[in-house]
Amino acid sequence: GRLLDVIGSGAEGAADGDFARATLHHPQGLAERDEILYIADTENHLIRAADLRTRKVTTIAGTGHQPQVRGGGGKALDTSISSPWDLTFAGKRLYIAMAGPHQLWVLDLDRDKIQPYAGSGREDIIDGPLKSAALAQPSGITTDGAHLYFADSEVSAVRVADTNPAGEVKTIVGEGLFEFGDRDGAAKQARLQHPLGVLFHGGKLYVADSYNHKIKVIDLARGTVASFVGTGKPGSKDGREGQLSEPAGLAAVGDSLYIADTNNQAVRVADLRTGALRTVQIVGLRPPLKSTSAAGAPATRPKSSLGPHVQQIKLAARSVKADSSGEIVVDVKFPAGYHLNPEASLSYTLIGLEGDAIT
Repeated sequence: GRLLDVIGSGAEGAADGDFARATLHHPQGLAERDEILYIADTENHLIRAADLRTRKVTTIAGTGHQPQVRGGGGKALDTSISSPWDLTFAGKRLYIAMAGPHQLWVLDLDRDKIQPYAGSGREDIIDGPLKSAALAQPSGITTDGAHLYFADSEVSAVRVADTNPAGEVKTIVGEGLFEFGDRDGAAKQARLQHPLGVLFHGGKLYVADSYNHKIKVIDLARGTVASFVGTGKPGSKDGREGQLSEPAGLAAVGDSLYIADTNNQAVRVADLRTGALRTVQIVGLRPPLKSTSAAGAPATRPKSSLGPHVQQIKLAARSVKADSSGEIVVDVKFPAGYHLNPEASLSYTLIGLEGDAIT
C-alpha cells in the first residue's frame, strides 16, 4: 500500500511535462508497456503517455477538440478523437474503447496512425463484421491476445471483437438499451446494469457491473455469468459479504483482483479464491495542497460569480466547533428522487459570513 508516485498536479488541464506539473481532465483507462503508462484522458479527448523512467507526460494522440462528425483516422496528433475511455494492448497495437462515437479505435504506435477499428458509429447493439457492427458507449476493454472483450455500457452488454481485421463483433451478454438488471445464469439470459470495467484473467472475464454494485464473472467456456463480489446494494463493507459502490476499473495481480471502487473513493482488493474483500490503505497519499486551474489560479469561485443557474441554500448563522479530527461535516439531504451524478460536472460552494468561499 505504499504510494510510489503521483502523475498530475491535480489541476484540470492538458499540459504536458513532468509528473508534478502535467495536467489531466478526468482520466479513465490505463495500459502499460515497457515502463510507459498510456492514459485515456477522457474529457480532454486525448491519449497521453507517462514515461515512468523519465517522469514525463506527453500527448500522443488527439487534438484536444472533440470532433463534430465521425472521423476516418489519420496521423495520431492531427486526428480528433472523442471520449476515449479505456485502453488495452494486443500485439503492438493499442486498442481504445472510444465511447463518444460508439466505436473501438486502434493506435499504431510504430506508424503514428490512429483510426476506427470496430463499429459503424451507429448507437445500437448489432453484431456482424467489424465495420458494420453497432456499439453503444464502449467503456472498458481487455484482451486475451486473439479477441477484444469490451463493456458496451449503454446497452448493459459485454461483447467481443476479433483482433483479425476480417473478423466480427459478437455479443456475450446483453440484449438492448432497455434490457438490464441483475441476473446470473446462462449468458444469453443473464443481465447486467451499465458495466464499466472488464478484465480477462485466468481464462475468465471479470466485469465491474457498476450500477449493480457488483463484480461478476463470465465463464467463457461454459457460457455462464455469476456474481462474485458485492451484495447488490451500495456499501463499503469488507469481508466475505463485502459491498461496493459503483465499481468501475479492474486489474489483477496473482490471486488478487484490484477494484476502483468509485463512489467509495477507494481501491479495494478481492481474493480471487474466496471473494473476500478488503480496502487498500495507501500509505503516503495526500490531496493536492490547493486545487488550481491549468493557469495556476485558485479553483475557488467567489460569491459574485456563482452564475445564473446555481441554486443557493441559505442557513441560519450558527457557531460550530471542529472535533478532535479537525473536521466540520455538512450533511446535505437531497429531496426524494434526487441524487448525486458522479459523471456530471458539479461543484458545491460554501460561503461563510465573511464572504469566504470554499469549493
